[in-house]
Amino acid sequence: MLIVETEAKMINWDRIEDLRTDIGEEEMAEVIDLFLDEVEQALSQIGTAPDREAAAHFLKGAALNLGFSRFAAECLVAEQTCHAHPPARVEIAPLRHGYGVSRQGRLPGPAGRAPPPAQIRNSARISSSVMSR
Repeated sequence: MLIVETEAKMINWDRIEDLRTDIGEEEMAEVIDLFLDEVEQALSQIGTAPDREAAAHFLKGAALNLGFSRFAAECLVAEQTCHAHPPARVEIAPLRHGYGVSRQGRLPGPAGRAPPPAQIRNSARISSSVMSR
């Protein structure tokens, strides 16, 4: 599993590449756009959601599906907090920060979203060709 690290394990590029391989480049752009829309909507409503634990769980699953490791970790903390203390208030600031940092120019595909760094793409190809020998 290849994960790019900066402040924390932020993006799981292997997951993104697996998803792209599974669904194709065109559908990948649609999945990313849908993900961004759904996360923005969920983040705006999570503080007042009747079931904050389920909302945090949804966000965690969406984040993991798209390889947003850091954001998924923040969502897990919110989910666990809501589970342990049902009336607990979800701290939205860490969720927004984790999402923002993960999203900031790091998604692959169109609209100026950057692909994985070249050294990561190249090392993955090299590893793959070496492993197949």
